[in-house]
Amino acid sequence: MKMEMSYRDKIVLLVVGVIVILVGGFFALIKPKMDAMKDNKVILTKTQETWKGIELEFAQIPTLKNKITELHNDSKDAYKIFINSAFVSANKNYSNDRTAFEMDEYLQPVIDESKAEIREMELGPVTAEKINYYYHTPNVLTYSLLEAADVNGDYAKEVAEVLKSSIVLSTRETAELMTYDVKLVVAGTKQSLKTFLDKIDSDNNAVLVDEVTVEDFRFIDGLKLDEYEEPLPGEKIEEGTSNMEIVIKFFNAKEIDQPNLGA
Repeated sequence: MKMEMSYRDKIVLLVVGVIVILVGGFFALIKPKMDAMKDNKVILTKTQETWKGIELEFAQIPTLKNKITELHNDSKDAYKIFINSAFVSANKNYSNDRTAFEMDEYLQPVIDESKAEIREMELGPVTAEKINYYYHTPNVLTYSLLEAADVNGDYAKEVAEVLKSSIVLSTRETAELMTYDVKLVVAGTKQSLKTFLDKIDSDNNAVLVDEVTVEDFRFIDGLKLDEYEEPLPGEKIEEGTSNMEIVIKFFNAKEIDQPNLGA
């Protein structure tokens, strides 16, 4: 028996079909797009926050450039005490003969002013050497009764304060510098050798008098002596000479390159 649908049933069925299509289309097409839009909004928010951070970094670049330049300029002042121009010029030549010439050029004014005579010059190899800190470690005495009497810990605090500098410097890492030793045998009067040493010692450009040995502390070489090897009457003691062996250490540290900060 064939049943015919009424007009009302057809309308209801049509509406239901449309609703099913719309709901299906929503879940199949629209909802994924909405979810993607939500995800994109989250990504956009994060990207905007990241961009704000990048903008802040961009804004800080001029300040950072100025700070880096300032630090580099400050390093030049610190660098000066670890460099001697004679050593730099000599080291750039990579030649022992040229090094000897540069060192002679450096020492010649000192020799002229002191009126000393260089009899021997021995150039050592260029080496890397750790430069230790100079500090004094106090001799702190402790004993059981003293520690027992230090009820409030005042003595322990005092000892810690006294030892602070030596402890800090003893644990600090030492840096390596390029060093160059020049061994000289210098002849002259007591005054000329003293002047020679004073001139070297007064040079603050990375020069250190490492060793000094005077051959004859009486400075009687060149004087007329009696049978007891004492200067004869009338001899000018101040004109007597002696040889002095001296080791001069030159330091060298490479200057920090100018940072490439771009345009």
